[in-house]
Amino acid sequence: MGCPVFLEMLQPFAISLLIGLGVGIERERKTQEGKGTLGVRTFALVALSGTVAGQIRSSALTAGLSLVLAALLATGYLRAAKLANSKDIDVGLTTEIAASLVFAVGYLACAERLLAGVLGVVIVTILYSRRFLHLFSREFLRPADIAATLFLAILAFIVIPVMPDRAIDPWNLVNPRNMAQIMLLIAGVEFGGYMVERLAGPKIGSLATGFFGGLASSTTVFVTVSRMARADGKRTWTAISAGLAAVVATLILFVAIVIAASPVLFVSVALPALASALMAGIGAYFASRKAAGFALNGTDEASPLDISGILKLSAFVFGLLALAAVVKAQFGAEGVRIVAFVSGLFELHATALAAARLHQIANLTEVEATQTLLLAALASVISKLGICWTIGFGRFAVLMSIALTCIIAAGLACHFAVVTLVH
Repeated sequence: MGCPVFLEMLQPFAISLLIGLGVGIERERKTQEGKGTLGVRTFALVALSGTVAGQIRSSALTAGLSLVLAALLATGYLRAAKLANSKDIDVGLTTEIAASLVFAVGYLACAERLLAGVLGVVIVTILYSRRFLHLFSREFLRPADIAATLFLAILAFIVIPVMPDRAIDPWNLVNPRNMAQIMLLIAGVEFGGYMVERLAGPKIGSLATGFFGGLASSTTVFVTVSRMARADGKRTWTAISAGLAAVVATLILFVAIVIAASPVLFVSVALPALASALMAGIGAYFASRKAAGFALNGTDEASPLDISGILKLSAFVFGLLALAAVVKAQFGAEGVRIVAFVSGLFELHATALAAARLHQIANLTEVEATQTLLLAALASVISKLGICWTIGFGRFAVLMSIALTCIIAAGLACHFAVVTLVH
């Protein structure tokens, strides 16, 4: 019994030692030999001293060690700054701040070992990624990107927490907090896709461009690729791969919205949608092998978030919920399915949110909600066929029609298989 207890006591020290060594190795490699005041041994000792303070749990000892560390860091910094001034070198505070964090994480390891380990990995990663972070902040980020990030942060941490978590409409349908969370999900995925595309660069080709464009609007992607295929027949396979990638994206986002709004619909709705997404992904992959990779949109100086579009989507969802409630009261579930199909031709994700919310508050049964959501997804794919034939024509429309038919068939086959297994 003694040995396991002893090993248990050593765990915080092992964690802090590894963190100190990791940070110390990174810092020592960053400074020239003999120029740095803090190296591997110093960081390891700083981490262990923090754990010793945490283990003893003496406020006086902790305060004393903190003051000694602060004094040593200040002395080392002033000495390095004086030496650097004579050589016209700018001295930063990264190493000193890292040492302070290492001490604090070492102290934390006594009470929260997992959290201390995670924070240690984060610290080392931040230090190691210095060049990338400087390049990212100075050359990659645009003012529009920063504004979009602030918008998402304000929505997530300020707006949503203060919104009422209860229905505010006569039909008991619209929950402001739930609606805002879904909008945040859509905006976050759209922004994330945009950032990944920018990080990967134009060489990522038609697959990634179609996918990330599809997260924002698959209809817009299909209009773009249909025009491209019509203007230049050599780009047919590129257009097909981008269009199918957009279908994958819109179906994945469709599944995410359904699960977020009503998780119990996962088997009946999400599995058929994922089967269709898998078929679309296979088609996009094989089409991309025949296509020349290039970015569809080029350099876009606009904001990565369409704020007005998000607000319009919120209004659309509210109107759709109200319309569905009225139709449900007058014509039953059959009327709701008609509304869902027509709405799905234009906006799949808002329709999915409305139908899932109707099921969540028991206005639609699981069977009715499943049929409604699958009809909306079917309508979304059919609308893409209409775009292909009205804008694209020719070989592109034929090949894309075959691909979209296979996508629909995969989803229906999965749906009937689920129904058969359940019943």
